[in-house]
Amino acid sequence: MSVVIEPSPRTAGPAPFPWDAVWGQDEAVASLRTAASDRSALAHAWLITGPPGSGRSTLAYAFAAALIADPGDEQAQRQVLARTHPDLTALRTEQVVIRIDEARRLVERASFAPSLGRHRVIVVEDADRMSERTSNVLLKALEEPPEKTVWVLCAPSDADLLPTIRSRVRVLRLAEPSVADVAALIVERTGVTPEVAEESARHAQRHIGMAQRLATDDDARARRAETLAAVLAVRGIGDAVDVASRIVRLATDDAKALTATRDEEERRSLLRMLGVAEGAAVPPSVRGQVNALEDDQKRRATRSLRDGIDRVLTDLQSLFRDVVMIQYGRDGDLVNSERIDALRALANEWSPRPHPRGARPHLGHPPQPRAERRPGAGLGESHDHRRQRIDPVSLRRRITAAAAGLAGLALVLSGCLYAQIPPTAPVDGPSPTPQTEGIDSSLLPYYGQTLDWQPCGSAGFDCTSVTAPRDYADPSAGELQLAVIRHRATSGQPLGSLLTNPGGPGVSGVDTVRDSLSLVADETLTRDYDVIGFDPRGVGQSAPVTCFDAAGMDAFLYDIPPGERGSDERNAALEKRQADFAQACADNSDGILPYVSTANAARDMDLLRAVLGDEKLNYLGFSYGSFLGTTYAGLFPERVGRMVLDGGIDPSLPSSASGIAQAVGFENALRAFMADCLTSSECPFTGSVDDAMNDLSSLLSRVDARPLAAGDGRQLGADTLVTSIVAALYSDQNWPYLRQALAGVQNGDATVAFQLADFYNGRVDGTYQDNTMQALRAYNCVDYPDEGDEDDPQLLAELEQKAPVVAPYWIGPDACAAWPAPPTGVREKITAPGSPPIVVLGTTGDPATPYTEAQALAEQLSQGVLVTYVGEGHLAYNKGNDCVNSAVDDYLVDGTVPAAGLRCE
Repeated sequence: MSVVIEPSPRTAGPAPFPWDAVWGQDEAVASLRTAASDRSALAHAWLITGPPGSGRSTLAYAFAAALIADPGDEQAQRQVLARTHPDLTALRTEQVVIRIDEARRLVERASFAPSLGRHRVIVVEDADRMSERTSNVLLKALEEPPEKTVWVLCAPSDADLLPTIRSRVRVLRLAEPSVADVAALIVERTGVTPEVAEESARHAQRHIGMAQRLATDDDARARRAETLAAVLAVRGIGDAVDVASRIVRLATDDAKALTATRDEEERRSLLRMLGVAEGAAVPPSVRGQVNALEDDQKRRATRSLRDGIDRVLTDLQSLFRDVVMIQYGRDGDLVNSERIDALRALANEWSPRPHPRGARPHLGHPPQPRAERRPGAGLGESHDHRRQRIDPVSLRRRITAAAAGLAGLALVLSGCLYAQIPPTAPVDGPSPTPQTEGIDSSLLPYYGQTLDWQPCGSAGFDCTSVTAPRDYADPSAGELQLAVIRHRATSGQPLGSLLTNPGGPGVSGVDTVRDSLSLVADETLTRDYDVIGFDPRGVGQSAPVTCFDAAGMDAFLYDIPPGERGSDERNAALEKRQADFAQACADNSDGILPYVSTANAARDMDLLRAVLGDEKLNYLGFSYGSFLGTTYAGLFPERVGRMVLDGGIDPSLPSSASGIAQAVGFENALRAFMADCLTSSECPFTGSVDDAMNDLSSLLSRVDARPLAAGDGRQLGADTLVTSIVAALYSDQNWPYLRQALAGVQNGDATVAFQLADFYNGRVDGTYQDNTMQALRAYNCVDYPDEGDEDDPQLLAELEQKAPVVAPYWIGPDACAAWPAPPTGVREKITAPGSPPIVVLGTTGDPATPYTEAQALAEQLSQGVLVTYVGEGHLAYNKGNDCVNSAVDDYLVDGTVPAAGLRCE
């Protein structure tokens, strides 16, 4: 049964010990006092729920003291409240989740009879942090508890626990105490003035612990005030970026301050206990214990950082609440009433009506850095755009989305700060039996390995590594490790594994699945499949290609070479830059470069299929991931299961021709942007689309001749400006930010343009978040054959005719001329005879993977099925079109092949 408790004021003075610390929950106290004294009212398991700060844990321990100690035995009651009584077992995790081994220990303790007291009590303070498997461990103990064992679980809401748990406990629902109640308690506990206590209770939104901290910590009050003042001043993307960065630093510093001293003291204490002298090396015999402590401290630091971010988000939420309250005429109950003037001004700027497209503009799918091909000399200074960069974990993605102002800033904090926190998750059962039928004997040691899954994300995520040969032609030539992540099917009955690749080459599949699962698989697919992400060889955690440090990457990507564009001086400088980069990659990549190719990555996928226990490969690949899937189908057509390729790439198209087609695609996307821009009063251009394109061409020429300086000393030249333009053209939802960038450049301000270019290159605060740009070069230089030194005049003429604005910045020296590993790839049609149907998605306005290539790929495949999405931007699946999403989901889940010629608009 559930007992619903409404808040009630204190009317009869403080309750007797041990209930006197519970504040504002008189009816709850009365119910539990009755249960502790009357056996007929006592349930064997309780769930105390209420919002943060309502006193759940305080009430739980008071109840435990009343259950364990004899009435009037104040000494025993104080032992319980101090968590030292032998009949009390308490779990208050300082980590992100409650681990399954912790739950098992609780069950074991629950089976013991009380040693001194009347009952044995198990208190779980953060029951909402139990995963499904951890919760299942408790079920039997809750169903059939020993006679004198009582469980007390605490959580914000009963909805935070599984139904199977809720059905086995008596729910006691608390409510928030009033501001007046909390203020009175703070005055009683701390002695601060009633004014400070009331303000702190209001700012903490009646969270008792937070209110007490604000009342007694001047620095905490100052940080909150500084944060809110900065947020209220946000008026554009630059402000949002600065404020978000500052908040991240504050939250990180706050978390470190709360944990650093304790961590060091724990380490010293452990070393003393182990007999290790201060400053001495840790002996191997005890290193495991030290490592275990450090792991626990890291998990605690993660929890501390998350709690700090929660505090920031709560403060931001209070601003939004106040603005809405003012807009609806209820400004008498504001959290931040002392900021009434600023809040009224903001309320007047915002309209409560919905945005015409359902939400404020945001950066849909993130901009995609340009992929490189192996062009001939003269077609390679700039890169083409074959990679799709889905990296939502990173701060840069959400920061760009913050350009809409204050609402965008909240998105930055809620979406990306959590993505920086590496949570843990339970491990599933043993790995299925590897599929080794038909495998060459030299590869059986690899195909026959079993997997050791370990926690690596929030509930439902596991990680492992798979050993692969460096060279499949000579398995004895060495090994490498492939990083793999799995999100277990939410149904609990997966159809099998669904491998995914987000694009690139060079984007981390592990990061994408862990931090942005919804971008690659919707709820239908996550329900029915174990969704698998992996870092292809050379990428992320899988034997990564490593070249320059951050300073070297800055110089490589942003420095402006000497000489006029196209001159011998400029080309010589670019050739030296490429050669230096190639040499650095060779020096720092541990000999992996010759083996980093799409063909070897496809063979790795077959290895993953086998060790995952799947007879057939089910696969969903995006952008470059479609080329990886096509390559797999060409190598192993008989092992293809259900395969969908979004943003199809023509495997037979030579690099130079494909690069030209892509330049034309971006030119067309740029014209579509201009047509939209000219309808807006904020557009920095006027006249017709042709007029605007001519003006943009002039702007690029001006920046090429006179670069703009950034605050960090970098120079914005035409190449970097083209990079920022391309970054925003991957989705029409990004167009408002391209308007801001171009308007800024017209006025001599390179801020937004650099933010887009940095986002494109994976650069945040002067560092690079991954090795994508290095891996990109490694794959493309090996995948694409050398086309010779002479450019095709016909292709150059086509480029200048069909893409006149971007053409000058699309050509240059061969980027792969000095690459230390020779090209091994070929450009040829792939038919995959004997495969089942392979679904190819093509978007009519896709600038990065032109629709014509998707058409060509579907035509080449012996069982190719083309699905056309009529729209702008890169890719089609999971972008809001029900027709596309249903076609993909129905095929992958039910095997229903899309109708021939399906066209989704």
